[in-house]
Formats: sequence, C-alpha cells, structure tokens
Amino acid sequence: MRRPWSAKKTLMRAAYVSSSAPKKELLQTVRDEVSALVVQRIDPEDIAVLTLAGQQKSVLLQEGIGGGHRLVRADDQEAPKSMVADTFLRFKGLDRPFVILTEVSRGSISQYEKRMHIAITRAMVGLTVVCTSQAVADDPRLAALIESDVQ
Repeated sequence: MRRPWSAKKTLMRAAYVSSSAPKKELLQTVRDEVSALVVQRIDPEDIAVLTLAGQQKSVLLQEGIGGGHRLVRADDQEAPKSMVADTFLRFKGLDRPFVILTEVSRGSISQYEKRMHIAITRAMVGLTVVCTSQAVADDPRLAALIESDVQ
C-alpha cells in the first residue's frame, strides 16, 4: 500500500459542471476526478466517491462511472481494498484519504448542512466536490472552505 500523500491538512477543491449538466457530464467529471487521483498513484482503496442523493435517486449509484474503474458499496466485503461509491449516510463513520463528493442538492437547509458536514468530514487528505458553481455560491461555508484552499 503506497502512501504518497501527507495527512497534515485536508485539501478541498471543486470540479464544476454546468447547471443544466446531463447525467452523462456529471459522471464524466467524476470519472475524470477519479482518473486524476489514480494518475497521481493514489491506491483505489484510498478513494471514496460519495453522493448526497439517496440510493434510489443517485445517477452515480445507478450507472457507475465507467472508465474501467471498479467501484463497490461501503458494505461490500471487498470495500477495504477497493474504491467505494455510496451514499454519504451509508459511509457515515468511515473515512478515506480522498473523497469525491457529488450530487450535491440543498433541499432543506438544516438537513443539507448536517449532510454536508457528514460527507465532508469523511475525507482525511483531499476532498473534491463535483457540483455546479451555483451550488458553491449558495453555500457560504463550502465556498469559504474551497476558497481557503485556493489561496
């Protein structure tokens, strides 16, 4: 197991999709983010792809990301040595060095804030949020976290 990264600070960034992004664009962006981590020699077992959408509503969980990336659910027996794709709630209490968070939808404010807190704190080293620029603009805390890492 290679560990070419340091866990001193969780780095955050956003990968933007258009506000009218079809599910194909969303999945392509997630696939690109996963591929970028793999190119950096991050092991699959160090990556989780999480969604704020429920199991039934998630395009990610229904279709996967393709591109030759094998994804398993958090409760799969292969999860400890595989890249995980699941809902933030099923991944609650677990963590990975690198997390890609997608299908971010505000819904009710109190639920959204709780969900984002759970999802964001799953990342130990790096977090990428795949969302629209409007989603970041609508969430001052998320915008501040991403902005603080850009500087």
